[in-house]
Amino acid sequence: MTLPGTIAVVSAYHPPADLGARLEALLSQVERVVVVDDGSSSARDLAFSNDRIELIELPANRGIAGALNIGIRRAEQLGATQVLVLDQDSVVPEGYVATCHADLRDAQDRGLRVAAVVPATVEGHVISTIGVGDRPLDPIQSGQLLALSA
Repeated sequence: MTLPGTIAVVSAYHPPADLGARLEALLSQVERVVVVDDGSSSARDLAFSNDRIELIELPANRGIAGALNIGIRRAEQLGATQVLVLDQDSVVPEGYVATCHADLRDAQDRGLRVAAVVPATVEGHVISTIGVGDRPLDPIQSGQLLALSA
């Protein structure tokens, strides 16, 4: 199910050959995908065939934060209300974005001001915990659904 207002932003640097196929599959969950090639000039070789996938090529490597910020700004220009940030090697399971949206709405309905929904586990390993012992929240970047209102 494609969720209106949700655009994925993918940072790429010498991306793998299967990136195009994974982005095509991701389009069933998001409105559009913005790929930011962070100075490698190699993403164009993948020849994305869907007009809902946009490629931004940076002339030099700006680092993942720089690339994601450029992609997020473009997503805002395209009308995004939420942005799903991903690495070039991320695999998004079916229903992932809908689950993130549901978690975001649930938290907002409880009166919480939410900046992002993040995965709690990656490949079965716990990566973020709130309120357990002295372990701080340690969110992973890839897979975050950012609420642009935050």
